[in-house]
Amino acid sequence: MSCDRPRSHNIAAKRSQLPRADGPTILQGRACINCRQRKIRCDIVDKGVPCTNCNTHGRSGCRMCPNKKDARQSLNRPAILAPLRPREATNSPAALSPIVTEPASTAREDGEQDLGSHLLNRNDKTEVELSQVELGHRTRCHFIGSELSNCHYLVRQSTSETGLDKVFHFGNGQLDSSENWYEAHNIPEEILIRPSKVLEMRLIRAYFDLVNRGWPIVDEELFMTQYQEQDRMNPLCLTLLNAILLVGAHTLASQDESMLALLPAFFRRAKYLVLSDSWHDRLIYVQVPLLLTWYSDANAWHWIGIAIRTAMAMGLHRDASHSTNLPVYKRKYVRIWWVLFQFDTISATSAGRPQAINLWDSDVADLKPADLEGIPGAEFEFITYHTKLCKIISQTIRDGWSPRSSMMARTEAIKRADESLGNLMLELPPRLQLKLSDLDIWQSLFHLTHHNFVLLIHRPAPRPAIRDQSPEAQDNAILCRESTVAIASVFEVLLSKRMISSLWLYSNHVLFTATIYILNQISTSKPLLVAKSRHILDTFLATLRELVKYWTYAKGLMQVLEQRASKVREERVEKASTRLQHVATPGQHRRPPPDLQPNLQDVPSSYEHLSQNLPPWSNQQAQTLPNAALADLISNSQPATTDFYPSTGFLGSTQDPLLDDLFMIDTSALDLFFYDDTQ
Repeated sequence: MSCDRPRSHNIAAKRSQLPRADGPTILQGRACINCRQRKIRCDIVDKGVPCTNCNTHGRSGCRMCPNKKDARQSLNRPAILAPLRPREATNSPAALSPIVTEPASTAREDGEQDLGSHLLNRNDKTEVELSQVELGHRTRCHFIGSELSNCHYLVRQSTSETGLDKVFHFGNGQLDSSENWYEAHNIPEEILIRPSKVLEMRLIRAYFDLVNRGWPIVDEELFMTQYQEQDRMNPLCLTLLNAILLVGAHTLASQDESMLALLPAFFRRAKYLVLSDSWHDRLIYVQVPLLLTWYSDANAWHWIGIAIRTAMAMGLHRDASHSTNLPVYKRKYVRIWWVLFQFDTISATSAGRPQAINLWDSDVADLKPADLEGIPGAEFEFITYHTKLCKIISQTIRDGWSPRSSMMARTEAIKRADESLGNLMLELPPRLQLKLSDLDIWQSLFHLTHHNFVLLIHRPAPRPAIRDQSPEAQDNAILCRESTVAIASVFEVLLSKRMISSLWLYSNHVLFTATIYILNQISTSKPLLVAKSRHILDTFLATLRELVKYWTYAKGLMQVLEQRASKVREERVEKASTRLQHVATPGQHRRPPPDLQPNLQDVPSSYEHLSQNLPPWSNQQAQTLPNAALADLISNSQPATTDFYPSTGFLGSTQDPLLDDLFMIDTSALDLFFYDDTQ
């Protein structure tokens, strides 16, 4: 407060009236919340937000303290929400909130600290009860933590209301107008550039039609309401828009390769907006990192981790059905939580790392059809059964593959998993049963996840001491063989339908698992089985060449296979030259025969070729045959991986070198799978 202000301007004596947004004027509170709690004079009526006291002492959360009567009256007014299913244009514009908001910078820097202070510094004489504060589009939700949390303890202690024992999500009273939000955060104009309306709508429709129906990360109806600007107080988030455009372009890339050029721009914009903390709704920082995994697969572990930690900070792992959240947000919480669980389980299994989500820490109910309201055409059966499958995978890994589990515990975990998987497949609805003649992306995803897990838990040990001839080992071999054939069949159909780019990054790891197994199968001494295995391997390599266009992981795997095949061909030539030198006369230099040249062309994978030309195999030949077959198949005249991306390190020129490939294993680790046993 300025020093020349006369004493007659006493704040307690001044009863200034501020205009309401909807017309009439009301008498506002006499002080901000901070000054009211400290019982000191406040000049928020004269000076505005923040008042002099809060500005001087750096206190956050300076806002007008409303009278209890006025707050109750505001609750009785109709909610200011745009219809999620707009049928006709509304004639009444959305009313403005009478509550003064704090500056965006204060909310960003001190938001977390203020969330707790608003709940803990409640004054029952001036504020409405917690159960009557509704959470809306423009309020921020605060999760008070579990019963051990001090915040949880004090909130329970400070209210006399009953029936709040199961409520963990409360409003903190902050409202953000969201107008000129990006300008307030100094976001560069080039980041805010949007594509043409036609292209934008094409990519949005591709995302919602091909991805969001099975991975319900975004509420389609709410997003389209924001996209069509039907509520100026609930505007479109450009961070989420760019992430949606990114996934839409990725999905269409196998049908229109011009989409590949759009991916880096959409990714850079979405990533910049995420890292700049440029939006007030923290749920965006759960949704967008999940969507970025469709491009930044090298750092998928990092992005999924960000999403999980943010979600837990918001309390998505706790039941929000008893809170005053809007129904649309209650549904979003449930949907996103189960998507997070599936992504976490799949990524942890693929990378061999601990899962971040333990369902014992969560009380979120299973997904119901009502939870998918706002997702037109939602694939409820896929979401339900794929979640059940991930629960089986998660529990099996925790029971049998934790560092402290014994081999006996692992055996029991595998038996329970087999029983659970069998029951799950028996109750599988017709919509998800594997039908190659009518295969779609959701059937493919479910069965790829299922058969990959069967391979992982039933494949033989990496270095078995003796050949296991027990009935259990034979059953395992049958299960692995059937799963490998099923995976190859799914990929073959997806290749023919040009749907490969619609798969999530997990498809790379399924292909990797199956390739390792089929290479081991080629070392068998049964020519018919070898012929079939070579045909399957040919399918896997064709799939890998297609995945290289869209995923960094596939590019790295292809590079390793090509390098190994090249090394095997060089060894062939060197050994052949050595043998010829021993039989050649002095001074003669003979070239190796054409079939031993490094660049082997037109090697068929048919049974007739193998049965006619396959020599008797020794033990040494059986050991090196996987690499020999790999060399033959990769030497076919197919485009190399470097034809798609310039070589700029292992990531490629279009990927995100954020954390040095946290999700991927490097080339040396991949190469271990394909080297000969020289000991």
